[in-house]
Amino acid sequence: MRRAKTSVGFFLWPELCLPLLTLPWLLRDRRVRLLIWQSAICIAGFVLVVLFHPHYAAPLTATMFAIITQGIRHLRQWRLGSRPVGIELARAVVVFAVILIPFHNSYSMSFLNTDRRSRVIDRLHAVPGQHLVIVRYSSRHNAHEEWVYNRADIDSAKIVWAREIPCVSMAPLLAYFSDRQAWLVEPDESATPSLSPYPITE
Repeated sequence: MRRAKTSVGFFLWPELCLPLLTLPWLLRDRRVRLLIWQSAICIAGFVLVVLFHPHYAAPLTATMFAIITQGIRHLRQWRLGSRPVGIELARAVVVFAVILIPFHNSYSMSFLNTDRRSRVIDRLHAVPGQHLVIVRYSSRHNAHEEWVYNRADIDSAKIVWAREIPCVSMAPLLAYFSDRQAWLVEPDESATPSLSPYPITE
């Protein structure tokens, strides 16, 4: 149940849940019967996974949206007396799907954290010379928010990223990149991490 709630919250909540109210009609719909069986088999497989994250269901994304789209088609047929309320509901689903994009957690994970790193890059591109940025994570760091990755040709890159490892000397790294300005950034200490010269203690 918890896995289902997490997946629904990640992919559908709240605006795309309304078409699921047409599930009784969808189950009788020959056009999505194969997709529903596919979803049921995959969900059964998810139950067998010990550790589950919602993005594990990513292979079902196209299937889910095909079912949701067909659900909207059924939703359009709903009437309250002589009034075609289903058309207004279907339009509301589409409008809210667009309006709520910036407020989803998945949006924040995909773009906002990346934007913090991009702002640091923009600052360094404005500074002459080449740079070595050493990232110091805190004990509460989210492992999914990675800052350290580099171009394939590291030596020629304007900016090289490295991770500071507790109790491991950075002297060999600093010596290798001695021609670069060394900076320290601590992404867990502030919503807008600042750059400071890396303290040379050895």
